[in-house]
Amino acid sequence: IYRSPVGPSKDEADEYIQKVITADWQQIPGGLTKISKGDSGVWGVNSNDNIYQLNTDGNSWTQIAGGLVQVSSGASVWGVNEADAIYKYLGDNKWQRIGGALTNVDVSNKDHVWGVNRGQDIYRRTGSSWQHIGGKLIQISVGESGVWGVTSANNIYYRVGTYGDADTAGISWTQVSGKLQWIGSGTDLVVGVNSANAIFYREGMTADNPTGTRWVKVPGRLMQIDVNRNEVVGTNSGHSIYRSPVGPSKDEADEYIQKVITADWQQIPGGLTKISKGDSGVWGVNSNDNIYQLNTDGNSWTQIAGGLVQVSSGASVWGVNEADAIYKYLGDNKWQRIGGALTNVDVSNKDHVWGVNRGQDIYRRTGSSWQHIGGKLIQISVGESGVWGVTSANNIYYRVGTYGDADTAGISWTQVSGKLQWIGSGTDLVVGVNSANAIFYREGMTADNPTGTRWVKVPGRLMQIDVNRNEVVGTNSGHSIYRSPVGQA
Repeated sequence: IYRSPVGPSKDEADEYIQKVITADWQQIPGGLTKISKGDSGVWGVNSNDNIYQLNTDGNSWTQIAGGLVQVSSGASVWGVNEADAIYKYLGDNKWQRIGGALTNVDVSNKDHVWGVNRGQDIYRRTGSSWQHIGGKLIQISVGESGVWGVTSANNIYYRVGTYGDADTAGISWTQVSGKLQWIGSGTDLVVGVNSANAIFYREGMTADNPTGTRWVKVPGRLMQIDVNRNEVVGTNSGHSIYRSPVGPSKDEADEYIQKVITADWQQIPGGLTKISKGDSGVWGVNSNDNIYQLNTDGNSWTQIAGGLVQVSSGASVWGVNEADAIYKYLGDNKWQRIGGALTNVDVSNKDHVWGVNRGQDIYRRTGSSWQHIGGKLIQISVGESGVWGVTSANNIYYRVGTYGDADTAGISWTQVSGKLQWIGSGTDLVVGVNSANAIFYREGMTADNPTGTRWVKVPGRLMQIDVNRNEVVGTNSGHSIYRSPVGQA
């Protein structure tokens, strides 16, 4: 049996470089209603539909022939006019008319073009035609952070599968919390403005978590915005033009305290096949189904009457025996038989009990009965990080809506990448082991992003693991017992 502490990893935090709008706003001379920045430069249009390209001095503009109400700069330059006609710039003040009708168009630095029409229908350019994409939007942006858009109600959507500016139609739209009237997709950064002209960027965006974790408001007022590589540009309600650098926020990184398994493993005397740690202490069972509770000295055990194949410690202690009978500990070596049959049971520090049966059906304790929850799992864990479980194929699932150890059945199961054979839900930390007995913790977990960002492997080998507050405990294939703090790496 082993245990290891859990705690903040400053090294991990220092490596987590959050791109931000620095809000070091500098005014660019001129007046525009819409602006765009991409690899073709900075382009814009004014209230008379005149088209301008920013010169290399960064302070003056060259007027381009034609008239547009909106323009987009990426690998090429596209725009739409007041009659919804679509144009692509050919250079030398020449535009090519493109078939179709759009009110908003956007082109990425990889030359992927998306747009929306007056009916709020969404289209993607494929070759020389337009592919209709389901959904309704009034404005759209395509870039390294994928395809994003806003609706007439200012709701925000991300197109699943498009992160990295992939040449794909994506899979589906997923709504992202918040309200914006204009959005821009950049490199590991999405920016936007709301109806009050407040400016935001999306924090925590990675390939593993393309929708990020939360919106961060920055100083300033803009009615329209765009982002490209290391700079944000925008226009305000007075048609003034502004730019601000994009850069790493070291302060933000330092404030991001990632809990980790320190892997400072210490062996606890004894031999167990399963172990659990919660507010009722550390409990375990051995290969003979004997039940043990760790004494306060942290190095010796007291045997408890009864026989169980698995035990769980939380606000109370629950367990199951080899016949799938369920028991709750009453103290003084007495157990209460609970109706039902389970092969695995888990209880949280808030006394929420979940379990699975031999048919892999999932149940949640409500009062004196069991509520059936849809899905199939072979092992389940409930804690401050919500309800998590693994399937017979070692797939990992999180129960949406259960973060914070909420007293709820949750909404639905969402699959999380990776493969584990056992999982444990702790405070802002989920731990697990795979079929090769490798040990992992989930990085980037917050209330805004309860499934975190990625799995981090730590030294050691365990076949079963649990986490409670500031410590991880586990058993290996030789039934040795280990503990490790949760703390700084």
